[in-house]
Amino acid sequence: MICLGIIKEAIVEVTRWKEDKKVNKTPCTRVCHLGKEETITLSDVKAGDILKIKDGEMIPADCVILCTKK
Repeated sequence: MICLGIIKEAIVEVTRWKEDKKVNKTPCTRVCHLGKEETITLSDVKAGDILKIKDGEMIPADCVILCTKK
């Protein structure tokens, strides 16, 4: 029984790892100096970056929303 539990947990962890890699490859737009924009992946986002998130895009969990426009 213990071996089955370990195997089940290993499968769950591998699945989570694959999903994390997929999410980290998601493109997003970073606003640079003087309002220039560049496309990067979520794995390249660093603390202090300003992201431009368009309607329908996923918002990373560790972002702070500064303003919204309609």
